Amino acid sequence: MGMVASDSPIQKCCHCGMYHVGSCYMIAAVDYFPNGTVKRIEYRQPATDWPLVETDMADWEAWAKEGDK
Repeated sequence: MGMVASDSPIQKCCHCGMYHVGSCYMIAAVDYFPNGTVKRIEYRQPATDWPLVETDMADWEAWAKEGDK
């Protein structure tokens, strides 16, 4: 049998949309039902004060120009 997505050690996170191994940094707390299924997920607020660097701005400008076409 071939490799499937669940066999990959790094997958796109369904909580933050990023790729990482282990727990998602966006999850603050998880509550479970007695049978082990997830009852509630509490998320952290994403940081909004991250500075843009030159490469970010150049990528954004290129993306904005593509959208104008």
